[in-house]
Order: sequence, then structure tokens, then C-alpha cells
Amino acid sequence: SEMESYIRPGCVILSVYVAMSASAWEQLEENLVPRVSSLVQESDFWSNTRFLVNTGRQLVSYKHGSIRLSKSWRTLSSPELITVSPLAVVAGEETTLIVRGRSLTNDGISFRCAHMGNYESMEVSGTEHRRTKFDELNVNNFKVQSASPGSLGRCFVEVENGFRGDSFPLIIANATICKELNSLEDEFHPKDVMEEQTHNSDRPRSREEVICFLNELGWLFQRKWTSDIHGESDFSLPRFKFLLVCSVERDYCSLIGTLLDMMVERNLGKDGLMNKESFDMLAEIQLLNRAVKRRNTKMAETLIRYSVKPATKTFIFLPNIKGPGDITPLHLAASTSGSEDMIDVLTNDPLEIGLSCWNSLIDASGQTPFSYAGMRNNHSYNTLVARKLADKRNGQVSLNIENGIDQIGLSKRLSSELKRSCNTCASVALKYQRRVSGSHRLFPTPIIHSMLAVATVCVCVCVFMHAFPIVRQGSHFSWGGLDYGSS
Repeated sequence: SEMESYIRPGCVILSVYVAMSASAWEQLEENLVPRVSSLVQESDFWSNTRFLVNTGRQLVSYKHGSIRLSKSWRTLSSPELITVSPLAVVAGEETTLIVRGRSLTNDGISFRCAHMGNYESMEVSGTEHRRTKFDELNVNNFKVQSASPGSLGRCFVEVENGFRGDSFPLIIANATICKELNSLEDEFHPKDVMEEQTHNSDRPRSREEVICFLNELGWLFQRKWTSDIHGESDFSLPRFKFLLVCSVERDYCSLIGTLLDMMVERNLGKDGLMNKESFDMLAEIQLLNRAVKRRNTKMAETLIRYSVKPATKTFIFLPNIKGPGDITPLHLAASTSGSEDMIDVLTNDPLEIGLSCWNSLIDASGQTPFSYAGMRNNHSYNTLVARKLADKRNGQVSLNIENGIDQIGLSKRLSSELKRSCNTCASVALKYQRRVSGSHRLFPTPIIHSMLAVATVCVCVCVFMHAFPIVRQGSHFSWGGLDYGSS
């Protein structure tokens, strides 16, 4: 559960958010009125207030000792927010919000933004889309006030019509994280949402899952702000687990780094290392294995280079960490076709563990990554690792450049190799890269030079052979004395 409040003229609005399993919500809805009645009878606080209990399907209101139940509260007058675009904004930057939902243009509707214990009314403009049966409204010049542009947090966009209302979380983060989170907007298309509600589709990435992800991320970012001001605030490992898995599955490299920093900060022991529970949780969800399965080399590199304490190089995502069946990320990559770039990343970890154990690390069946690659005809992986091992022994850097190689792939490989090479090797490699890139022109450079030489000779011959030259008599020869014409 989470709780947040803000002050409005004449009252204090207190919001309590509860997260439970689907079975627990079903049990609550079966006896919702008796449970609310029990809450009022056992607490003077609740009996002296007015409140609403919204379970998503039912709505119970309490006012002056009277409890009222509305089973189908999604009536024509009940506003519903489907999505807010963008889903994440940078603090202090002005933007335009697009609010989509149903029954947003009825009389008596009000919009506001609740943030950091305050609220601000919002002026909206827009029209109803008759064909899609949803409203699309604009909030111009929207800005979240904060001390720093890169601060983390969350605010709620709220819509209200009397007792009936709805809210939607809006994440506050830096520009990189906002760009990643705003890619979720494709999963909030109103047409898709309507079809999902009509056919009760169980998509792996349903709207409910995305909203849960945004809510949990918002509470974590909000706790980050409150802990910086009022001291440490806990955030359970199961909640971190959910956020980490969702971020890796959606390829959010910047967000995963921020989440790991926040988790490490809250679970460090006196020795400066993470506690055992945190390590066990990370071992259970196998983040590096997930990145390898998705062939996301950028995510894999982010994980293997993440250090709990950069000064001491305490890395927690090693390429030789064993999962079920003693399968490691190296085994997974070796058995996957088209993963040469992933092999290059896994064998380039800061401790060089992946490179040193490629031929010796065995799984439960006694197979090494080398044998995995051989059995699946991924012989280029073994060639790549053998070349890197030879380079390490000889203290050199070699580049394997084939004819017709893709320029983008070549540039990536060169940049990777150049990070480990000396200045001499770097200059040679760059010269070779320029020579290779030049070979993709319409006419290679040597041919162009030959054509220019031939053209120059032809022009000179044409000038002198245009007619017989006549040389005037004089003591000294000069070019100015040349003339041409008939003899």
C-alpha cells in the first residue's frame, strides 16, 4: 500500500493505493460493503470522514454514516482516463499533454495535476472523436516545477465529476529515461484498448500490466524524492524485481542502470556490499540471460559493466553466472545463431572472465560454450574467441575484415577493437577503415586517377593539334609569339 495527500480549499485529500493479487481483489469485492462497514466501526478516523473505495469494478461511498454501493459505476457520467501522452516528462521543461479517455467533455468535469503534496488545476481544450468513441483533449504549456531538470518523481493527472473520477500516473525523469518510457505509448492506443476490453484479450503486455509498471516506477521515484529530503524510505525487493524484469524485457538500458543504483543504495550492508537477499533475487531473475535471449547487446554490455562500487570494480552480472542446468549467458549466446556481436560483448567483460572460461566452463551435461557453438554450426564464434585469446597472449589487436562487409557492422567492430588497442594500432585501423569505405564508391580511387591523367593528355593534344603552329621570328622564343591558322 502507498499513501499520498494534498490540501484543497476546505479539506485535505488523502489517497490510499493498495496493490493485491487478483484473487484478493475478488474476495474483497464479494464482501465489499461489510468490510467497509467494519472499517468505519473500528476506526474513529474513518467514521468521521467522507471517502470512496474504488476497486475498478465497484464503487463504495461513505458519507455521514451512510454506505452506498454502486456495482456498475462506469456510467455515462463517469470520466475515464485511457492514457496521457507523453507518459514521461522532464521536470522544468514545457510540453503539451494529450489526454485521452471517455466522458471527459461532460458538464462538471474538472482536471488537475497532483504533485508533491500540491495540486494545480489544468485548462484543457479539444473535441470528441465520434468514430472511436473517446475524447482527446490538450493541455498546453504543461510544466512540472522541480529543483533540478534531471530529478525523479511522479505526478497524477486527475479528472473528476463529483464523487466519480479517475487518475493516471505521469513519470518525471531525465530526458533519456523519458525517451525510453514514452515508447510505451504504442501499447495505449485507444482502439487497441477498446478491443482488449471487448474481447478480454490476455496479451503479455496488457494495458493493466503497463499501468502497474508505471505506478510502481512512480512510487519508487517518489520515494527517492522523499528519502532525499526526509531520510531513507524502504522499497521491497519483490517490487524491485518486477521493475527490473519489465525494464530488461523492454530494452530500457538507461532505466535499468537507475533502478540498479537505487536498489543497491537501499540494500547495502555495513561492509559496503549488497545483502544476500538482493543477490538471491538477482540470481533468480537472470537479467543477463534475458538480455542474451533478446539479443540486446547494448543491454548486455550495460549489465556486465555495472559495478556496485566502481572504485573496487565489484561487478555482479558476470558472464559465467550459472542458472538452471548450470547454463550461463555464454552457453546461451553460443547456442543462438546470429549472436557474434553478443559473443564479442560477453568475452569483453572488464574482468575478462568470459574470454578465459569459454573453453572450460561446463554446464550440467559437461558441455562448454565452445562445444555448444560447434554443435550448432556456429563456428565463427569459436574463431572469434580464438583470435581474441591469441591477441591477448601476443599483446596485439587484430581485425578480421572480409570483402563486402557491412559498413555499420565494421564501424561497430572497429570502435570495439579500438578501445583495447594502442595508438599505433588505432591509426592503422582507421586508415584501413577509410580505405575500405573508399572502395564502395562508384569508381575506385586508382581508376579515377588514371582517367584524369588520360583526360589531361587528350586536352593537351587537342590544343596543340588544332592547327599547325606558326612561330614568329625573334631573338627569344616566347609563348606569346605563337599563333595558329592556315599556313
